[in-house]
Amino acid sequence: MPMLYTYLIWGVLLVLLSGLVLVVTCNKKMLRMSLGTAPLGS
Repeated sequence: MPMLYTYLIWGVLLVLLSGLVLVVTCNKKMLRMSLGTAPLGS
């Protein structure tokens, strides 16, 4: 069934995307803590 594979691929992509967002936010928080109140931009 090709439908099952598409759902599986979308699930993996969503998990990877959420993990990436989590890592980026954690890194930004750590950078803010180490730099104090320095503007990081976006």
